[in-house]
Parts: sequence; C-alpha cells; structure tokens
Amino acid sequence: MAKKSLCLLLCALCAVFTCACSFVQGAMEEAGLDQDLRDKIDTAWSEVAKDGIKDVFDEVWREYGLGRSLEWPTSGSGSLLPKLRDGETLFSLQDEEGDRGSVCLTGVTEEKLNEYRELLSERGFTETIASSSLGELFSCDGLMVGFAKLKDELLLCYGNSVPELESAYEAASKELSALRSE
Repeated sequence: MAKKSLCLLLCALCAVFTCACSFVQGAMEEAGLDQDLRDKIDTAWSEVAKDGIKDVFDEVWREYGLGRSLEWPTSGSGSLLPKLRDGETLFSLQDEEGDRGSVCLTGVTEEKLNEYRELLSERGFTETIASSSLGELFSCDGLMVGFAKLKDELLLCYGNSVPELESAYEAASKELSALRSE
C-alpha cells in the first residue's frame, strides 16, 4: 500500500512540475521580462532544476525499490545482502536456487564502495583471504560476497563458496561481454 501511495505522489509531483513550467513561462511573458532573461531562466531550469528533480526521484527509487535503476535480487542469498545504493545497475543474475549470483553496476564511486564495505562489516561480514578472480572477498555465516572492478563496471558476486563465486563471476563476465558487443 505504501508503494502505491508513493507512486501516486510521484505522479502528482510530475504533473505539478510539468504544469509549473507552463505557468512560469506565461507569468514571465505577462511580467514583461525580456527574452534574454527568460532564456537565462530556462537554461537554469534545464541545467539545474531538472537534474535535481531527477536525482530526488532516483533516490526515492533506490530507497523503495520502485525504479529500474536498482535491480537487486529479491530472493535467495542475494536478498540477504545490503543494497549498494550508488551507480546504475546494468543487470542482475542468479541461479535457479538463488544460492549464487551477481549484480553489475556502473558509476559506483570509490567513496560509496567504501561505505558499502563498512556496511558489510556492520552486518557481520569479515574480509576473507582466499584465492579468487574477485579482488576482495567478505563472508558471514557461510555467505560470501566479492567485488571485481572492470573498466567502468563493478561486479558484485555472491555465493556460499569460492567455486560458486567463480561461477557467478564467469556468468556475469559473459553477460557483460554480450552487452558490450551489442
């Protein structure tokens, strides 16, 4: 029910902002503002306000899982991991049982990744030393999570063992290669 209410509120806000643009344009013309000033206000709206509104909507999507920008596993082992709330999710994969999988993200800042590592530590994950294709491994109660930084992407893989992590990493690498070749 809360998600439906939030969606309705977001739709209402979109309608208000759309109408506000027309209203502001009309008010500027009636006030007799010269064209140069109106162009500057339009430019400020296009470059600043629209991006700010987009950021607010994106944050709501990320927080409540309403948008496509955060495709996080909702079942299996991946659902036990805290959501990494930065960047954009390219894809999310998991096996049929939900024991292992991966999430591919772009645009994740180092600062947010460090915050995510701290969040994992707060939730009981400890850094694990094991031989793996993934750069870092963390584990808690049998669940392992690892990170692999590729060009502009971050692969977050999870599973119950290093071989499961490797399998998730290979599947994600293949999916990413297929996306890049399109």
